Amino acid sequence: MAKKSNDKNVDKKNQKDKKPKFTTRVKRFFQGLSAEIKKVVWPGKKEVKETTGVVVLVVVLVMVLIFVVDKLMLGILNLMGFNTARPKPSEPQTQITSTQVESSNTTSTTTEMAETTTTTNP
Repeated sequence: MAKKSNDKNVDKKNQKDKKPKFTTRVKRFFQGLSAEIKKVVWPGKKEVKETTGVVVLVVVLVMVLIFVVDKLMLGILNLMGFNTARPKPSEPQTQITSTQVESSNTTSTTTEMAETTTTTNP
């Protein structure tokens, strides 16, 4: 009788070790997926439009809030003198003309050529 109980344990182990085929597992997965999708309660058009409106409204409100906080922080930093991105009003603003750019380019090119010739000559 002990042999029969051992045989049953071995049979259960063999059944646990055997996996169903891949195609069988995929088929079961999609059957379960289909069953779960049927359980879902889908919202109607009216509810979708309402919730979409709420989401858009909240996004716009957060965007305005962030804009206001950003401008306030920028103003506070400007008052404290920490904003270095813009020139101070007391500093004169200069504009670079195309002739100045061309002359600076030729000067740097001439300087580079002079350096090159001095370094290549022994």
